[in-house]
Amino acid sequence: MWNYHLHSRCSFDADYPLTEMCRAAKKAGIMELCLTDHCDLVDEKGQPNDDFDWTAENRELLAARQCYPELTIRKGVELGQAILRPEAAEKILSEPDIDFVLGSMHDSPQGIDYYWIEYTSREQCLSLIEGYLQALLKLSKTDYFDSLAHLTYPLRYMRDRAGFPVDFHSQDDLVQEVLKTLVERGKALELNTSGFGSASGEPLPPEYIVKRYRQLGGELITIGTDAHEPKNIAAGLEQGMAMLRRCGFRYLTVYEKRKPLQQRI
Repeated sequence: MWNYHLHSRCSFDADYPLTEMCRAAKKAGIMELCLTDHCDLVDEKGQPNDDFDWTAENRELLAARQCYPELTIRKGVELGQAILRPEAAEKILSEPDIDFVLGSMHDSPQGIDYYWIEYTSREQCLSLIEGYLQALLKLSKTDYFDSLAHLTYPLRYMRDRAGFPVDFHSQDDLVQEVLKTLVERGKALELNTSGFGSASGEPLPPEYIVKRYRQLGGELITIGTDAHEPKNIAAGLEQGMAMLRRCGFRYLTVYEKRKPLQQRI
């Protein structure tokens, strides 16, 4: 198994050293993983954020590689809101030896993380989904990422937490445009397995979107659990791999020096 989305204590919302994440990974049978700590260039209130520190990341990687030389441990980052601060994004990505970049949009067009928004109606949710997809489409046209992270991210909070019965079907055309852009530009789509453990039991994105990406010619697919603590290091990976096979994938994508490598599944 592989895991290309996990966080260490270098992320603002995680507390565990990478060595502990790797110990859990080895126990779970994961032999290749990539550290993708948060680098949100705009914070949850819409303000510029320059807190990310590659020095701390490199310390975590060095310690983990020394403790677990039998594991392949890649150097990555989850780069959030890159389209809002292009120069800052380019500075982050100038770091040597980056293997992999997840691209995410955690903030709404109003500059607030979807986590913090108070959801009051289904109509509000649908409007926010449209704005979110417009931002993803803009991001998909850049080189600030290798794989597009958790495409249906806002549903974590709109549906699974606030309880509004929404999905992305109302914006099928926009979803299609994002997926086509990924295919045309040689960018990967992430299957984020954290959703398997949510109230909906649905990964991010759901199976029908992953299948559509494959039907459009998409061949680059990464998988990650979005684990913030060791107990979740392998959560949903087996379900996710089975889903990818159902969608027609025979290879999973991993990265080295930001170059895609295909692994048979």
